[in-house]
Amino acid sequence: MIEYIIGRNSASLRADRFLLKATTAPSSLIYKAFRKKDVKINGKWIKGPGIDFFDTVKEIVPTDIPLTSFSILFARYKGALASQVKAAKALASVTDSSRILISEGCTHHRSCGDIGTVKLPAAIRRFSGKNPLFSFTQGGDFPTDLSAYDLVIHCGGCMLNQPEMTARMARCAAAGIPMVNYGVAIAHMHGILRRSLAVFPSALAELDR
Repeated sequence: MIEYIIGRNSASLRADRFLLKATTAPSSLIYKAFRKKDVKINGKWIKGPGIDFFDTVKEIVPTDIPLTSFSILFARYKGALASQVKAAKALASVTDSSRILISEGCTHHRSCGDIGTVKLPAAIRRFSGKNPLFSFTQGGDFPTDLSAYDLVIHCGGCMLNQPEMTARMARCAAAGIPMVNYGVAIAHMHGILRRSLAVFPSALAELDR
């Protein structure tokens, strides 16, 4: 087994990115090690980057250290954190007949195990115990008419400008459709949202309403 000591300058790096910088091993080998759970951090086997990484991180980071995520910070930056926390609670009401739109703002090539079309639907099925109906959009294909949906789960919108993201949120609000971003939804489904919102008391209060 090869052991690496993570110094202060690398402490903020994601585990996979640290290993990509620290070793000459091909990326395929590194990600294979994560998939096979052949990587330990602080003595604990980890699952690797992706939706389930939330479970590992919340165990590794001591509870006295503030912990949040990029998606939560980005939702707050775009002025939508409280509404997205409220929308995340709708995941508890998903039924077999629920219609969920999962929307990706950018137009990247979808790979095997894509977060929007594969991992999120699987996580929602596990969390709810139901088999809702999913629809998917990408890039500029966000629907004008949202009446066909009960919930919208949107990416963080880092590739969309502020007016476009604001327009999408306003469209959902006008239609009475809750809209939550990927990271807030994932944190909620993994039971880490409350801890992730501790640094933002007003958003945390929304979780308890």
